[in-house]
Amino acid sequence: MYHKKLDKPTETLAEWTRNCNEKKKDPRGRKDKKAVLIDKFDWHKSKYKPLIEQREKTFTEEDTKMTKNAKLINKLIAQKRRIQDNVLRIDTKVINPIGISDYQVKLLTTQRHAMMVVLNILNLRIADLSVVDD
Repeated sequence: MYHKKLDKPTETLAEWTRNCNEKKKDPRGRKDKKAVLIDKFDWHKSKYKPLIEQREKTFTEEDTKMTKNAKLINKLIAQKRRIQDNVLRIDTKVINPIGISDYQVKLLTTQRHAMMVVLNILNLRIADLSVVDD
């Protein structure tokens, strides 16, 4: 229970809390929310935000390009690994063609060759992006 001496003896506790919350404005403009709770737990105001913004201003264009390249390289490497896994699955089916017709084996080998071409292109792209321009 909230133990507070009421300003007006005619007010009930519920009326008093409603009046206090109406006096305080909600910074986000939400309706029917208690401003007292927002003042205590406002997670959107971070004391670290100015420090982060100040640190980001020190980055040069080369740093941002390198981070973009690193992200892209990581995505390409992940895609390369997925394709390599698929190539290995196709290899196991081609080596042991149990329950697979000869036509399906030929289609799988054609698919494998196409995937190997994609892997070679990915390797070239990764090598190009990983080279640091002087």
